Amino acid sequence: MSKVMGFSVSELNDLSIGQVLDQSVEYVNAHKSGGEKSRKATQADFDNF
Repeated sequence: MSKVMGFSVSELNDLSIGQVLDQSVEYVNAHKSGGEKSRKATQADFDNF
């Protein structure tokens, strides 16, 4: 994943794991397809479950 995002090995050595994970989340959110949107569940959804 880090290679896809364009990080070099030396850049990864300078980042904490938290920073890498934050960047990964941002990358995935930015490149996510516009598939099915989520919606708030209704009482009928819970009843059917």
